[in-house]
Amino acid sequence: MTGGIRVLCVADGAAESTAHHLGDAAPDFEIVTETRTDGVLDRLANDDERIDCVVSEQQVGDGNGIELLGAVRGTYPDLPVLLVAEPDADITPEEAIAAGATDFLRRRDGVDQGALFARRIETAVEASRAVGNGGDQLRNRETANVAQLRLFREAVEASGHAVYFTERDGTIIYVNEAFEATTGYSAEEAIGRTPRILKSGEHDREFYERLWGTILAGDVWRSEITNRTKSGDRYVVDQTIAPVETDAGATHFVAVNAEITGHKERQAALERNRKRLNALFENSPDAITVHDVDGEILRVNRQQIENLGYSREELLSMNVADVEARHSRETLRETWTKASVGERVQIEGRHRRKDGSTFPVEVWITKAEIDATERFIAFSRDITDRKADERELERQIDRLEQFATVVSHDLRNPLNVAKGRLDLVETDPDHRSEHRKAAQDALGRMEELIEDLLVLAREGGNTGETEPVDLGELLSDCQETVSAPEASFVVDTDRQIRADRSRLQQLFENLVRNAIEHGRPDVTVTVGDLADGFYVADDGPGIPAEEREQVFETGFTTTEDGTGLGLNIVKQIADAHGWDVAVTESDDGGARFEFTGVDVVE
Repeated sequence: MTGGIRVLCVADGAAESTAHHLGDAAPDFEIVTETRTDGVLDRLANDDERIDCVVSEQQVGDGNGIELLGAVRGTYPDLPVLLVAEPDADITPEEAIAAGATDFLRRRDGVDQGALFARRIETAVEASRAVGNGGDQLRNRETANVAQLRLFREAVEASGHAVYFTERDGTIIYVNEAFEATTGYSAEEAIGRTPRILKSGEHDREFYERLWGTILAGDVWRSEITNRTKSGDRYVVDQTIAPVETDAGATHFVAVNAEITGHKERQAALERNRKRLNALFENSPDAITVHDVDGEILRVNRQQIENLGYSREELLSMNVADVEARHSRETLRETWTKASVGERVQIEGRHRRKDGSTFPVEVWITKAEIDATERFIAFSRDITDRKADERELERQIDRLEQFATVVSHDLRNPLNVAKGRLDLVETDPDHRSEHRKAAQDALGRMEELIEDLLVLAREGGNTGETEPVDLGELLSDCQETVSAPEASFVVDTDRQIRADRSRLQQLFENLVRNAIEHGRPDVTVTVGDLADGFYVADDGPGIPAEEREQVFETGFTTTEDGTGLGLNIVKQIADAHGWDVAVTESDDGGARFEFTGVDVVE
């Protein structure tokens, strides 16, 4: 309904422009203009003028629109008055409505808003005429409706979300300023067209069938949808479309589009970061466990699963104390609770695998606060190889100390003896043979020391490849390699063990020499079985109980001509194979060396 509406435009320089735009948008309007505020009341008082609506600029040459509103409302309380403001005018819609304006419009630079202004004028005039055609009750009801309409319009405009209304067929009949700002389409460009102008082409046909099926059934539709602006830029909105029900059913639809492009981009960035962090967590070369203050395991990575041999589900039902073999639950909890948030604590522990075996670990624990809850992130590293290297380094240091002891003391003594005796050969001719023999004995002792040193230097605590070795056969070979023509050998075993043959022969040879040096030339040496190993025994004088802990130490000997290295070499060979060795008394009262933890060939 545009016919029969007479509009008074009040402005100075902008009056003709406003009237022009209104005339183009609503040719049935009768537009008259006034450039002075004091002339408005005169024209309203003139019955021949019959003004249906006043449209006033917020700033007029001889006054302003707010003052004019007050003057008009004093005499014409029901006359529609629309206030128009420039884009940068210091006035809000709430202030204009509070001052008595029927509606408030803000001009937009470079945009023809004639159609929008005409629609707002028509709405105001229709409401005013409806009030004028009824009694006081209708007037009160319609006045309330107009107030509600103003409030609703201002709420829609101030919502910050793009809002548009459509006919049942989808034709757009209203858009708010946020729609224009978001889409780049002015109200004039959008009204009369359909939402297809937003080019939501990234969604399939099924999507739109569900959308229309929902709203035509009278239900509210909500979903994320991707649109494009007038310039072609892509943006994402959280869209709600609701039917407007009347007695005739759903005649219109209202759509509210809350732009969430930035939110979606942040979500995508967070998801990318989550995936990257998860990949780093899962593929870390260190085992990682996340647990709470009680030690209950909350998360583990793949390396921890491989290290411990449990499934992920099994570990997530366990406590850290279940896999820590070195520290008690109480000790661990004390370590955690003492730590400050962000502090990194380092401990050495020993983890227990599902099969019961254990291995040394170095653990770094960091206390963190996640969602106001204390969490502990533990990085653990298997240090089995490092510990083996440390043990090997310790063995090498021990050998260096052995070399230093032998060179500085044990070799020097026989060297001095040999040198002194050779000097006496020249000065004491009556005892030359005696001096020569003593020098030869000293040189022989030096040779034995050097041989043992070479064994330690070349082999130390190492072994080569292992193979099945027959114990009885190996003991028999010692008769040829050890100068012991009077010794006897008893083989009380038919067992084979897995060992480095050459190193095991060195072990047997050293035990045979030890039995001869500390016993007698006709000693009897026996090799026999133990439950998980073997023993080598002799019938010599044996080793006193108080000395049995020392016999394997470097340089320990109970004879003047002993090197003190033979049994140390035996111990190192046993250690290199992973065996335990102990000395006790044989059935004949001699020494018995027992080797256990041996890999017996079945």
